Amino acid sequence: DARIARVSPAARRVLEAAATLGDLATVERVARMLELGADDLVAALGELSEALLVDDAAGGVAPRHELVAARVTERTPGPVRRVLHRRAAVALGAEAGEDATAEVLLAAAEHWRAAGEVARAVDLTVSAADVVARLGAIPSVIEMLETALALDPDGANRSHVIRRLSRAVALDGRWRRAAEL
Repeated sequence: DARIARVSPAARRVLEAAATLGDLATVERVARMLELGADDLVAALGELSEALLVDDAAGGVAPRHELVAARVTERTPGPVRRVLHRRAAVALGAEAGEDATAEVLLAAAEHWRAAGEVARAVDLTVSAADVVARLGAIPSVIEMLETALALDPDGANRSHVIRRLSRAVALDGRWRRAAEL
């Protein structure tokens, strides 16, 4: 706590962004998330490194320890956390092109959910299921589509998600369940 309290507000914001992104935190994503210029980002990262609060191994910029991430998250007010989740979703969503991984799409979906944007979370979860379907991992597709339904059981896309889930369940050979959907 004392080390976190001693860093500048800019460094604290970078640490909050890194904690929000979790395992997907990279210098580029944090910069995109916070819209920081290179000089400000370098200064904040230097300060966090000197305070031994971040681990910058392999291009990442994660809090050095899970306890640091947890404490930073606890100390971040709820409205600020929601804004950070929204910014994380936007930063990860910028990577959601043709070659987006299911991991990035699901992380962006989780950030949209945490930001209170359930419809966007559902859309990205379904997109992640599409990526996994191309790999032929039908049980994972089913799990993702069930998650999408659980996120927003009364949502506008419910019938679309149910149709996709029904097709996936049928592909998995569970005809009775597919008919029930």
